[in-house]
Amino acid sequence: MNAPIAENFSIQPEVIYNSVGSKYESNSSSSTLTLDYITVPVMFQYNVVPQFYLEAGPEFGLLVGAKSKFESGSVSGEADLDKDNFNDFNFGLGIGAGFNLTNNIGINARYVAGFTDVTDDSNTEFGAEAENKNNVFQAGVTFKF
Repeated sequence: MNAPIAENFSIQPEVIYNSVGSKYESNSSSSTLTLDYITVPVMFQYNVVPQFYLEAGPEFGLLVGAKSKFESGSVSGEADLDKDNFNDFNFGLGIGAGFNLTNNIGINARYVAGFTDVTDDSNTEFGAEAENKNNVFQAGVTFKF
């Protein structure tokens, strides 16, 4: 939904399913961590010209799943991880831009800087002193009905 609040300003709340993660590689092994979130960005948009806009706003995320894949020599596998090792809530700030190709179709790009440590403070598996944040670049296509 995109709701105009002034001549050149609008607010756009969204609901997105995001899958983010990291990859670690050493000489003979690799490991991939994937965290799945339902995120709710609330973007404030400024229309520079009718077709082009800049946007910024907070993003709130709820962790819905955690998985790990590993490979070491001839051994490999995949496992669901205990979500208790991670914070259930994620908070970030997004900035981006978009271009409306027509009245109904557009493209956009956004960078979301995470402020919340995704690893739970009591986590012993990933290290209590480790600080891991979700920083994400997103690109998308917009369809307006």
